[in-house]
Amino acid sequence: MSSSVECTGLHDAGARYGVLVGASWVYGKTMARGWGRSEEDLGAEKEHAREAADKSAARPSSDHAREAARRRSLELSLKRIEDLLSKTESPDRRSALEAAKAELRERLGESEPSH
Repeated sequence: MSSSVECTGLHDAGARYGVLVGASWVYGKTMARGWGRSEEDLGAEKEHAREAADKSAARPSSDHAREAARRRSLELSLKRIEDLLSKTESPDRRSALEAAKAELRERLGESEPSH
């Protein structure tokens, strides 16, 4: 028994086919035609895939993103310390904040992008 589609004859509505369903042939069902995609759809899909590839190539790597987040965190900490220094009058507290500020600037210098 062949699993290919066999033509059983012509009818007013068009050709009728026998289709193997499971272990039995089913006859008399008209097959749908034109189920494929149009050239416009295929072109649009290719363009969409190309745009998605371009976007993913333009995204920074996870290492780059992690370093940018680390740098941003250091910059925010430095800004906070500078704000606290402008409000603090205690010499001991100012000394501790100055030491923290120097450490943060050193760390920021280490994370400078090298070109």
